[in-house]
Amino acid sequence: QGMAESNVVGIAKFVLRNKEYLAAIRPTDNVITLSTMLFADEIVQTKEIENDLPSNVELSDKEMNMAKTLINSLITRFDPSKYENEYHKQILDMIDKKAGSEQTVVKSTDTSPYFAGLMDALEASMAAIKKTETKKKTPRKTKQKSA
Repeated sequence: QGMAESNVVGIAKFVLRNKEYLAAIRPTDNVITLSTMLFADEIVQTKEIENDLPSNVELSDKEMNMAKTLINSLITRFDPSKYENEYHKQILDMIDKKAGSEQTVVKSTDTSPYFAGLMDALEASMAAIKKTETKKKTPRKTKQKSA
């Protein structure tokens, strides 16, 4: 109540899961809320990306109207019940399976082509190394000349 009446926000640092966070602590409807923020070194300044942005792009009125129409068609009221913490659900499912003596298998959730290509390249590299090592260990048979 004192923070609300004074119209102030508290700034804090805290550690969660081995990562330090910066946060704003503020009063909201008779409770105190915590919102994570970025540290200064995590903020990319506009000047740093200006060269990567297209310059002198002119949009026609038709393009702007189309963009606004698309945006307006996507606007809805926010319903938090539409969103679930999938990670949390997976962890709880794994705990339930483990408690029920079921064997759990952790699957990679990264299905990006880059990751798949990287794994294929790694497997091929490991196979080549094993093949080379096998050749080095296997003694070569030499043909003897017959008299």
